[in-house]
Amino acid sequence: MPYDPALKSGAVLVRSGKGFKSSGSGSSGAETSSVYFYINGSAHAKVLARVLDSEIWFRRHPKHQFRVEFQLGKGEAVFSPNKEAIVTLRIENVGENTVAFWSGDRNRGSRNNQYVFSGEINGEPLEDHGNYSHFGGLSTPVTLEPGKSYESSVDLKEWFSLDEPGHYTVYGSYFLRFIEPAEPGEWKMHETLWEDYATADFSFRIKDE
Repeated sequence: MPYDPALKSGAVLVRSGKGFKSSGSGSSGAETSSVYFYINGSAHAKVLARVLDSEIWFRRHPKHQFRVEFQLGKGEAVFSPNKEAIVTLRIENVGENTVAFWSGDRNRGSRNNQYVFSGEINGEPLEDHGNYSHFGGLSTPVTLEPGKSYESSVDLKEWFSLDEPGHYTVYGSYFLRFIEPAEPGEWKMHETLWEDYATADFSFRIKDE
């Protein structure tokens, strides 16, 4: 729609006595404005699509097949207490389809919350001392053709204290928002095909000083 500086995210879309509260709004400079709504149920969505003369974007499974692992270097993974503990996520496309997803979108905060970690030390649960709050963030599209891999590194110290010597077991996840593979400059930011997580567990040791 044309740019409207008064447009607020608290807008309500009303149709046939049914109201839908907006989930957010934005603008492209001072040229256009946009507002987003959650529509519950396909029946309401079809009615609103006819009224607004819009196409409904139905989500569909991208048929992805991944091999996922968190790499901690060669040999036995050993870290020092209170030091950085870098792990590298590796996602390999072992399927027959080219797939694409966003890297980023949850990194505008104290850490990259596209990652989720939980774990234990010597059988006892680990406390996550970080903050899950984020305000979105810059995103980069990642395209994985069959046989290709994606890697990304992160410091576990942003989740756990890692100050106690012992054996750690961690379960890691990476949020995936799949999109239609496209040529550069043709990405459609809001047209999400599917949402899923790439997951794997791993272990390491914090040595005695």
